[in-house]
Amino acid sequence: MTHRQPDLPAPRRFLPYGIIVAVVAVAAVIAWTVVFTRTVEATSVVCERPDAGAVVSAADLIGEAPAAPRDIPVRVLNANGESGQATEVSEGLVSLGFAAVPENPVGNDPLSPGLDLDCYGQLRFGPAFTAHAATLHAVFPCLELVHDGREDGSVDVALGTGFRGLDDSGPVRSAMETLQSGEGVDASTLQSLSGRTC
Repeated sequence: MTHRQPDLPAPRRFLPYGIIVAVVAVAAVIAWTVVFTRTVEATSVVCERPDAGAVVSAADLIGEAPAAPRDIPVRVLNANGESGQATEVSEGLVSLGFAAVPENPVGNDPLSPGLDLDCYGQLRFGPAFTAHAATLHAVFPCLELVHDGREDGSVDVALGTGFRGLDDSGPVRSAMETLQSGEGVDASTLQSLSGRTC
């Protein structure tokens, strides 16, 4: 009786799998190298515009009771050269319940004729209307606060070169709706909105 040798399985071909693993590994190394070596261009909160007025610290707003958005007439100024951005932000603020300044609610910033405000931007308001600034600072936490000596309750929002867009997310919208209804927003909520990273 002869014994038959069992059939051996065909040798596996590991080369295609090895190539796939190598390609994925190289792609991962390249991706992580890009992530770790990429530098983020920093934008300053300080605008270096002494002609705008007296700079106010955000800490000065702590404890200030915020005003209802409907009581705050806002003008949005283009100080960065981004076409249409001031109009878009103005419309977004109106959707959050803010009032637009009746005459010229949008325009170019007269203090930045070169449209080169090199920061996130500025909130310019009168010293008697710090409550208006407190409300808007919750929406624009990265903008520099400036008392510019105006006597009315309007606030100018000057958009600088570092401005990336209006945050009208759920927490911001909810806080503005609560203020609009006449209810107070707890200080921790406003502080968390104002304390977002720039």
